[in-house]
Amino acid sequence: MVRYIHLNPLRAGIIENIDKLNYYHASGHVALMGNIERAWRDVAYVLRYFGEKQGAARKAYLEYIRIGVSQGQRSDLTGGGLVRSAGGWKMLKERRRANLHMKGDERILGSGDFVKAILKKANEDFEQRTLLKIKGPNLETLIRRVCQYLDVEPEDIKNNSKYQLVSRARAIVCYLATCKLMIPNVAVAKSLNISPSTVCKAALRGKKDKATESIQKKVLGNIGFD
Repeated sequence: MVRYIHLNPLRAGIIENIDKLNYYHASGHVALMGNIERAWRDVAYVLRYFGEKQGAARKAYLEYIRIGVSQGQRSDLTGGGLVRSAGGWKMLKERRRANLHMKGDERILGSGDFVKAILKKANEDFEQRTLLKIKGPNLETLIRRVCQYLDVEPEDIKNNSKYQLVSRARAIVCYLATCKLMIPNVAVAKSLNISPSTVCKAALRGKKDKATESIQKKVLGNIGFD
């Protein structure tokens, strides 16, 4: 899947070759190659599939990409999600002749059961986020409630204080605001007097914080808790 996605710019003719793909800013490949830094992209997660040491893993990943280029256009990766999930047009036709039906979706590559599970989860997430937009607190209320729970002052998390408890409160606010209340990073950044990229980094810390689950239940109640 990583190779399929990252070779799209090349196969679409947007860029000419692997060398240019290595520096193509609109692809995750450039981050995996270490040519651009994106704190929000989990480069290590992907590279771990290719080796334990980053340098060797990066070389193995690049070779894997090169092999993908040599394969050219693949019929099993063309067409809609249903076609890809079935393994190509030939396999799909055989399934239909055998009266075997499967759930398909243009956006999802996987078995019928997998597609149905993803769509069900996506619908649940959508309903949850809709409820949060309607019933959830606004950003200032969220900040006030989180700070009250951790016994820090709202002004403290807006003045770039490095005090540990204040930093934790800021991280949890960033996580709940962007990931649960779906408040844009830019709005959170403006309110907390930090950059949008810092919001992303803080949200990752907030997600991992052991106190976040309890605070989420307390601050958001039943809505927004999964």
